[in-house]
Parts: sequence; C-alpha cells; structure tokens
Amino acid sequence: MDKEQRQAIKEMLAKRSNANTQSKKQATDWLINEGLLTAKGQLRAQYGGEEEAEKTKKK
Repeated sequence: MDKEQRQAIKEMLAKRSNANTQSKKQATDWLINEGLLTAKGQLRAQYGGEEEAEKTKKK
C-alpha cells in the first residue's frame, strides 16, 4: 500500500466517522451495525468486553 492509498483510506474513515457520530444514538447504532457492540450496546468480548458467561457469574 502506498502513501496515496493510505491517505485515501484515512480520509474515507474520517468521513464515515464524522457522518456516523452526529449523535450518541447514531454512533451506537453504527457500532452495533459494524459488529463492535452487542444489540444491547455492550462492547463485544473480542474487543475487550465481557463474555456473557462472565456477566451471569457476577449477578
């Protein structure tokens, strides 16, 4: 990947980020759709969130 391609990717990511973070709800919906958050809005385990089994143990 050359410098121009990296710059184009950075610009595309910045544009998507700006477009999808105008409100908390919009940002949360975007992160759920991208697969980073669960439907309940919690961080998925593979990204540092707790496993469902761990949450159940703590209750």
